[in-house]
Amino acid sequence: MKRFRVRVAEDAEQDLVDVYRYVATHDTAEKAAYVLEQLETLCARLANLPLRGHIPPELDRIGRSTNRAHSVSNCSSTYAAFSAES
Repeated sequence: MKRFRVRVAEDAEQDLVDVYRYVATHDTAEKAAYVLEQLETLCARLANLPLRGHIPPELDRIGRSTNRAHSVSNCSSTYAAFSAES
């Protein structure tokens, strides 16, 4: 199976930290760790299936078909899938 390279933008890394802190503050540290693990698993799985998820309707309407969305524990993750040539 072909594997793709997954790059996590610096802003996205900070978003992961912010999500963890928010969940830990408003729920528990255990729940925050679980949500972070699920988001990291999603990122890792994108290496095998970069087009998983759905095209959000609001982005599809404006022609942003490279963008996909996937939900994890009430968190919506939006990402872009590009070919190697991009």
